[in-house]
Amino acid sequence: YYEYAYGKYYSDDKFQALYKRHTKTSSIFRSVDRIKLILSILKWPAQDQGAGLALEKLIRQKALFYAFPLNDRNELQLVQKKWLIYWAWPWRQPFEDIKDYFGEKVALYFVFLGHYTAMVMVAAFVGTLFYVVTIIDSPNSVSIPFFCIFMSIWATLFVEFWKRKQARYAMMWGMEGSELAAEVRPEFTENAFVHNDAISPITGENELYFPPTIASFRRFVALSIIFICGFLVFLVVVSIFTLKAILTIKSNLFGTRKSFADVSVNQKPVRNWGILQKWQLVDISSQISGVVIALLNALQILWFEYILSALAKQLTDYESHRTDTEYEDALTSKTFVFQFINSFTSYMYIGFFKQIQSQEYSLQITRGAYACVGSCMDELRTQLGAIFISKVIVANVKDIGIPYLFYSLERLAEFRKLEAAKEASKATMETKIQTNESNNEIDELQIRQLSPAEEQMRLDEYNILLGPFRDYGDLVIIYGYTVLFVAAFPLAPLMALVNSYVQIRADAWRISLSCRRPWPSNAEDIGTWSDIIELMSYLAVIINSIIIIYTGTFLDDFTIVSRLLIFLGLYHSLLIAKYLLAFIIDDTPPDVKIQLDRQHFIEDKLIHLIQDDVIEVEDDVSSRQATHEIPDVTLYDFDDDTIYLDYPGYGARYKKNTQEVSSN
Repeated sequence: YYEYAYGKYYSDDKFQALYKRHTKTSSIFRSVDRIKLILSILKWPAQDQGAGLALEKLIRQKALFYAFPLNDRNELQLVQKKWLIYWAWPWRQPFEDIKDYFGEKVALYFVFLGHYTAMVMVAAFVGTLFYVVTIIDSPNSVSIPFFCIFMSIWATLFVEFWKRKQARYAMMWGMEGSELAAEVRPEFTENAFVHNDAISPITGENELYFPPTIASFRRFVALSIIFICGFLVFLVVVSIFTLKAILTIKSNLFGTRKSFADVSVNQKPVRNWGILQKWQLVDISSQISGVVIALLNALQILWFEYILSALAKQLTDYESHRTDTEYEDALTSKTFVFQFINSFTSYMYIGFFKQIQSQEYSLQITRGAYACVGSCMDELRTQLGAIFISKVIVANVKDIGIPYLFYSLERLAEFRKLEAAKEASKATMETKIQTNESNNEIDELQIRQLSPAEEQMRLDEYNILLGPFRDYGDLVIIYGYTVLFVAAFPLAPLMALVNSYVQIRADAWRISLSCRRPWPSNAEDIGTWSDIIELMSYLAVIINSIIIIYTGTFLDDFTIVSRLLIFLGLYHSLLIAKYLLAFIIDDTPPDVKIQLDRQHFIEDKLIHLIQDDVIEVEDDVSSRQATHEIPDVTLYDFDDDTIYLDYPGYGARYKKNTQEVSSN
């Protein structure tokens, strides 16, 4: 029961027997621990017996080409054998092996990805059933509101269960409190406004000091730029839909008639654009403009995603954060705001604003056909289906197709170059032999094979900060499409399931085959992404309630006041249900709390050598023990002793262990 007890390492001989030795290395250090130690020695200040090398700065200054840990071929192949397979349940990934080779941060990302995939399997099954109902009944079936209620509860359970799993893995991997020991970023120390000779008012020692006024001003500038960019993205989205409204006006695109109902045998089309005679009297401008606008919308999302991601990084660099944890949290917040506006504005416009705009001329920038094609619910459903398919295709082409294509082309070019060099070398050596030149000159002509370090250097970089960050970002946006507009598209969870499973396989292939080994890093949790996912689960309640009440045709016969009352009742009922679930489900399981308390106790007693508390008792010990006034400080050999059976979960463990002992 003490396998998950971690403590500070001391090199004194008297402590060595306390530390567990790993079977793979026969040492208390795993290979990934050795890499962490080497990196810390390289970066540690010279005055503290470190090398004082700022690797990132040296790479930026071209003093180094790259700095990365080399792969251990045998250990990597063991991970790949369990990991690089076409089919496995998402919870059956080799998390421990991933953690021991790539580090806790990479492993925690795959734990989260597996948890998300497992949870979305349930939502996909239920969503498919409701989608079948909409096919049999109608797209605006009365069953859709019940599916939205289910998805609201599912989103809450997804977040709460993840918090529990995250806490368990932090305990199992010894990551509890690891973020408190984060190192200072080299970019922070290079800031001209950072003083390295300031005196701490708490400890009286020298510390790095960044004036709060400058930090606040830089945050204000960053927030202002974020607001301006968000407003510009909104204007672009509105302009795109305004263009669509203009293109669908009669005679704007083809000069053709409005519909079959307007066709008269005496009327002739104004222009002939190569359209067949029987279709010349039918206006298909709305269909054509719909395709054009969909392409423009997709290009707008992809282009702004690239531009805004780069801008978010520049703004975060400008703010100058002390640690990687602070930097990543700030970058996550900015990127999410940009991506949320860029990815969801067009769908919110269709779901909430377009129908109102089509009926109010005062809201129209120019006269045009602003009404939804069919109903706004149908148009929203079509747009979501298109973006899901494009996201899955684009993501996999970007993560697998393009890297594999370049990898294959490079290998082919290297093979041809090597064959040509061998032929040239062979001919030259034959000439040297015929002229009886020395063996040293012949040896110099041998083709030098690339070293393992050079071969791995040619692979792509998986930045330990930005790599998982981008992966989380892609996953969270798909999660947003899944829960925010599920009332319009019940198949969203099924498509999210396909995307997440493919992402497991694609990311495993990418990080273990097509990328250099990343520097291992600690991670206690997934950071701000957890708060963002929880925020989106609450936004899903508001958005789906509005879609049900106003966008859909479920309540067309109700008055505005009745709809408002139903919206308030539905929205607050779902919020109360979410709050109750979050209150009932503990973020940290009871057995994890017990293990963490035990770990702290063991570390205090065995490593920090804190003495036991002295209990003062009176002379009449037996009488006080009889009245239970003296605490029982007996140490039990096992947790199965009856003293622990009152703790949640330990009764079942005791029963299980008793059955195992009796069976043996």
